[in-house]
Amino acid sequence: MTTAIVIIYQKGKREEPYHKVMVDHQTDPIVLETEKFGRIKVSHNEDPGGRAYAEVNGLVFSAKPDFNYEIQLNTDSYLSIQHERVER
Repeated sequence: MTTAIVIIYQKGKREEPYHKVMVDHQTDPIVLETEKFGRIKVSHNEDPGGRAYAEVNGLVFSAKPDFNYEIQLNTDSYLSIQHERVER
């Protein structure tokens, strides 16, 4: 099974993110209303080894478990989607 970690952070400050959300296939979608980024929705599909999704102001980003995803949102902010394998 995988847990997805979605991080939104300022360039050079990944260890001090603006937002950090963890989801897996049993987690309901998490919605954050933020001043800087607007509406952020983080979710995971129902498959334990499936995709994670991050929606930021209507733009949807997704990543498979074996693929870590990172994109620049604006001049100084980044979005990262990572997966960690966990045993239950």
